Amino acid sequence: PSPPSPPPPPSPPPASPSPPPAPPPSPPPSPPPSPPPSPPSPPPLACEILGNCSPPPPMPPPSPPPAQAAVEASLQITGYSKVEFDEEKQTAFKIGMSEYLGVGFGAISITSFTDVTARRKLSAVDSVLKVEFTVEATTFSDTTALETKLVVTDVTTMKTELISAGLAVSNIVAPTTITALAPPPSPPPSPPPPASTSPLLSVVKLIAATAALAFFAC
Repeated sequence: PSPPSPPPPPSPPPASPSPPPAPPPSPPPSPPPSPPPSPPSPPPLACEILGNCSPPPPMPPPSPPPAQAAVEASLQITGYSKVEFDEEKQTAFKIGMSEYLGVGFGAISITSFTDVTARRKLSAVDSVLKVEFTVEATTFSDTTALETKLVVTDVTTMKTELISAGLAVSNIVAPTTITALAPPPSPPPSPPPPASTSPLLSVVKLIAATAALAFFAC
């Protein structure tokens, strides 16, 4: 008898399933957009190169309120004749008086100046000049305070302020009185315009005039 057939070899174990494919890698994030280029710097000024640039001028002070009154006064100063009292000396006079009175430079106006005594050659007599001026005031009541400072017997402070402003005065004769000026009265209101005549009234007047002419023509 034939020998028995050998048993078949065992089947191989089933293969494990393949893992799913990995997803493709994400693209790298885009870089942020670059900022626009800055405009070119202006060329340096000549003073910046030399290092002598001056600071910008300060803002001008606010305008004072409009004047509602004023005073007229005159005083005498010793040290100048009419010819010598030029524009520079007049400016110094207004600066000194504005500091003394506590008002703005523009509130003082010189109206006239005349010689009282003139310096003569080879003479020791100093020139005396009479200066007439006006001082504006914010209100009419402020004229009283101006009068208190102008009509004085002690002119030491007034003289000091004029000298500090650049005037070489040796003596001052202060005003003995002042004239207070009130603002002019407001103008009366304008009259209303005449009422316009309506077209109907004009036609009625024309018919009445025509009828009157016809009556007298008969």
